[in-house]
Amino acid sequence: MYTRVLKHPHLAVWCVAYVTARLPVAMAPLGLVFYTKSATGSFAWGALVAGAQTTGEALGAPYFGSRFDRRSNASELRLTLLVSIALLSAMTAPAAHAPLVLAGLAALYGAVSSGIPGALRAALVSAVPEDLRAAALGLETVLNQSVWAVGPLIASWLSSAAPVGIILTMAASSLVPVTCARRLPRRAPHRAAGPGDDARRPRRVSFLVRALMLPLGIGVASNFVISVAEVGAPARLTELNVEAGFAGVLLAGFAVGSVLGGFLYGYVKPPVRAAQRCYVLLAALSAALLPAAVPGPTWQLVCAFCAAGLISGPLFTARNHALQNTADERDWGVAFSALYSASSLGYGLAGVATALLLGPLGAGYTLLLALCATMLVAAIAALKGRGSRTTVSAREPDVGRVL
Repeated sequence: MYTRVLKHPHLAVWCVAYVTARLPVAMAPLGLVFYTKSATGSFAWGALVAGAQTTGEALGAPYFGSRFDRRSNASELRLTLLVSIALLSAMTAPAAHAPLVLAGLAALYGAVSSGIPGALRAALVSAVPEDLRAAALGLETVLNQSVWAVGPLIASWLSSAAPVGIILTMAASSLVPVTCARRLPRRAPHRAAGPGDDARRPRRVSFLVRALMLPLGIGVASNFVISVAEVGAPARLTELNVEAGFAGVLLAGFAVGSVLGGFLYGYVKPPVRAAQRCYVLLAALSAALLPAAVPGPTWQLVCAFCAAGLISGPLFTARNHALQNTADERDWGVAFSALYSASSLGYGLAGVATALLLGPLGAGYTLLLALCATMLVAAIAALKGRGSRTTVSAREPDVGRVL
């Protein structure tokens, strides 16, 4: 199945562009903390800068993703990446080492670059036949999780060697897709912007977000529960009298499981719709993490994280597939970017919730509460999603005149 996907023209180039475009994003959370620490001497400021980058992603993804639906993908990708490289380069200037300046640049970088993942995913889906789209999205999940397994390790290694190398590596990696943008699968804009389009475009984006509320809700919920488990892992290990550094092993097990799950999912043809798979997999993900929230030996936590990773790969793929099935093809860029924004929102909510609950409840009960909330969301989403089989364009036949 994957061989058929990769045999499609330009897909090998797409893989290279996707990995190198995603690597800076995977390096950013930990990398910005280390780089800011080297510039300001404070991990607290580092957390603020990393949070600013994630906030920029969440706020900017719908707008910058919609730009790829209205313009040539190749030219928009080059422009976006070159601006991102310029912002990263500005962060290395001594005058930019003031914490608030770094936070501002990080927020701008997160916003500008936020449309790239959705655009590349939309280009992949539009380039392959419909019967290969599930496999294509499985391949994308495998690549994405592989990059997220490697990115933090690169950032950690560079932080001890030369912290500025973190930013330079992020910029250099972003340069690779610029050089091969013309060889990527082409997805032509559906309509050139007209004189009145700018006024109507917010209505279109707002309508899409409302119409895609269920897959976007799954995006928020899945990343919320995963992030609570990740952020709370060191504290949970400390509660169980295990070295906090062992959290790296748990997260590595989760990443490996996710890669394997996403790879195997590409070979499976489940009998139910992608949206229904999302609800089941989200509940299964929460159930898999349950052993990590209750007292037990260390191997229990390892198994819980590995099992959760194995489920998360198919969940991410099914979530992307459900959104692709719901949105009209001309809106895939903004739809996938909205999903990216929802995922960033899930991470942000998890950070706030963990910070507020960790003290009074402890890591175990915080995770348990998050798991129960996610299972409730999965049940509500399953009930709300019954009978919803039409696409966005089918539910509002005249929206074609908006864009």
